[in-house]
Amino acid sequence: MHDLYFSDEGIISSKGTISSEEAVKLGYSAAMLSKRIIIGIKESSAAETLSLAFSAGALENGADVFFTGDVSLSELFFCSDISGADSSCLIVYISSVFSSSFRFFRKGGASLTAEEEDKLLNELPVSKNTDFGTIRDVSSLRCLYFAKLKSMVSHISFEAFPYSVIINSPSSRIRKLCTELFPDIKGENTLSFHINEDGVKVTAFTEYTGYIPCEKLISLAFKFFISEKNEGETVFVPNDFIGSAERIAEAFKIKIVRSNSAEITFFYDKIILIVEILKIIQKTGQNIASLCADLPEYAELNRYIPIERENCIELIKNFCSEYKNGKNYNMEKNFAAGITINDDLGKISVTPIRSGKGIMLHAESRAMESAAELCDFYEGILRKSNGFS
Repeated sequence: MHDLYFSDEGIISSKGTISSEEAVKLGYSAAMLSKRIIIGIKESSAAETLSLAFSAGALENGADVFFTGDVSLSELFFCSDISGADSSCLIVYISSVFSSSFRFFRKGGASLTAEEEDKLLNELPVSKNTDFGTIRDVSSLRCLYFAKLKSMVSHISFEAFPYSVIINSPSSRIRKLCTELFPDIKGENTLSFHINEDGVKVTAFTEYTGYIPCEKLISLAFKFFISEKNEGETVFVPNDFIGSAERIAEAFKIKIVRSNSAEITFFYDKIILIVEILKIIQKTGQNIASLCADLPEYAELNRYIPIERENCIELIKNFCSEYKNGKNYNMEKNFAAGITINDDLGKISVTPIRSGKGIMLHAESRAMESAAELCDFYEGILRKSNGFS
């Protein structure tokens, strides 16, 4: 499967279209990672065809397949939860709107490890397995997702609510769901939410605040989530949770532990995040500008460094060995997942991108200037120590 590679949109093909034969092989590979696979699609004839081919490969290798049909990612994660999935379950989202893509997750939306991603793309022999899996249609579970959301919204009083609430999305499915879910909320000012196509990002906008990024909305929800915990309690969050979590929790004397198996629903489900934001506004009686003003200052910055000829993983390993003298790093580890460095200015992650053609720097700091300085500094070190420009 040399034409297939991982990108930020999951597994895609350099040809633009993933063939049915390649989908069968992906299904076979996926069954090596888990014998319980939940599949959702973004509705199109091509996506449905690919899902059937993928299922055939998975079933042939002994996996049980649960098909949810046309869903958003939020619905898919919910369906995986109530279908009895555990942390070993594999969640697959197949889309073919502009080009074919397969996105893979663990329970709750956690990403696969670099080793698991490698296994998915390995060329595999023809199966001789006789212990075939079973396939089940669990699309009816989507109704329970709506019922859960409706129950959450019903506990919010929208009388004298300070905002008229508008929710937009390029996804017709998400628009329809939100139209049925939320009442016609009218207030003096307007609060707009925009959810992206697959439901994994949301921004807010008011005339007084301008755009409020997704990370700040998550920080706000997390602050109120933490405020209900007992002092000294330990709270588990996903590994890729917002970088300001520790500073928010510190104010409440709560300890944060990051784990790939941890789940915080509003982090992965942005419709639930909207519900939480509306609940906070109603509960506190504050507008969103004052609520966000109390959050710690926090900035993130990504910097892409293109690499044409060198091996990106080796560059990062050499960087650790030469610049850090190998301290605090196991030099025998697989560096495909990158490294994270805690600097006086903040934290920076150095990660090879999935295509193998570059390195991504991700800086987290208290100010945008500091985040930029971190990227400048470590980009310079990488270029100098490894002799590329």
